[in-house]
Amino acid sequence: NDDRNLRPNKNIIRPILNIQYRTEGFDVKDITIYVNNPDAYYKSFLVKKFHEKWALENSIDTFIDEIVESYVDYGGALVRNMNESRPEVIDLRTLAFCDQKDILSYPFAIKHTFSPSSLKKMVAWDKDAIERLILLTKDEPEIIVYEVHGILPEKDENEINVVAHYKDRNKNEIGVTLFTHKEPKLPFKFLQRDSIYGRALGFGGIEELIESQVWTNFDEQKITEMLDVASKILFKSSDPSFKTRNNLRNVDNFEVLTLQENKDIAQLDTYPRNLAIFNDSVARWEQHARQMGAASEGLLGEAPTSGTPFKLFEAQNIEAKSMHHYRQGKIAVFMEEIYRDWVLSHISKEITNDQDFLTELSSDEMQEVIE
Repeated sequence: NDDRNLRPNKNIIRPILNIQYRTEGFDVKDITIYVNNPDAYYKSFLVKKFHEKWALENSIDTFIDEIVESYVDYGGALVRNMNESRPEVIDLRTLAFCDQKDILSYPFAIKHTFSPSSLKKMVAWDKDAIERLILLTKDEPEIIVYEVHGILPEKDENEINVVAHYKDRNKNEIGVTLFTHKEPKLPFKFLQRDSIYGRALGFGGIEELIESQVWTNFDEQKITEMLDVASKILFKSSDPSFKTRNNLRNVDNFEVLTLQENKDIAQLDTYPRNLAIFNDSVARWEQHARQMGAASEGLLGEAPTSGTPFKLFEAQNIEAKSMHHYRQGKIAVFMEEIYRDWVLSHISKEITNDQDFLTELSSDEMQEVIE
């Protein structure tokens, strides 16, 4: 419909995504750090308590949320080791190019947008090249920089190349290399959701609901068009001069209107008789979306259908959560790999220094300390 006022959008995707965010994610407290040594296992208590403090300082809870949201929304999560305590979740929309079947096995580029001042802060890059690029792009509102990873043509090992371009007087694009370095091992890990053969990204949470959203919008548009017609009060008259003599917008209540002899006037019936059909279609598509997204009434916070036994309602919610727990397990294994390969070394360095911190203990933990 070309009329924006007649194109409603009943968003049935967002509530289902919110369920997946909160049921497939987990908290920092669910991550258990321990010392894998029987003779020093008592240290696990201190390590666990230190991790809670350390994770809060490094926003690990936000890092977990970002992984879950990318995993749910786009069907995958791309994470980079920043050689710091907290890895970085790459927004997949910033990928300038990559292989559509396997992101990490072929060259790929991440697109960045810089202002001149923010570009100057990249101290590890070629300072002269940055100054030249800023000068040559002074008329541009922003500077686009591409961070390319992988084995490029005529190369035999992984590299990172940071490149940009500017336009000369003839509008030709001239490339500028801001940084290049060998990269024996890619500092990236990728997690795929509901894998699809021959495709880099898995089946995303938004993707699986698109069809339901499209047809819900179609039905809502038709309903809106019918309501637009039904909202009009129309009359028909056999008196050809009635309209020219009278304007019903200005008529007062109980006013008497005159008609020619043997003429009549009546209101047109504009009741939308097909409305129930479209309302039923909307309900069916929304139910289909809930089934695709494993979003039961209970998970959506809605009351069960009248007469539903409590135990049945409880069993339905448990079954509805099973798919989310399945995917949560995949994210947990991925997080464990990140911790073992990237994070634990930072925790180890910090905890071996003198540490002084406060923590709350449960009665069981207090008893453990006493013993």
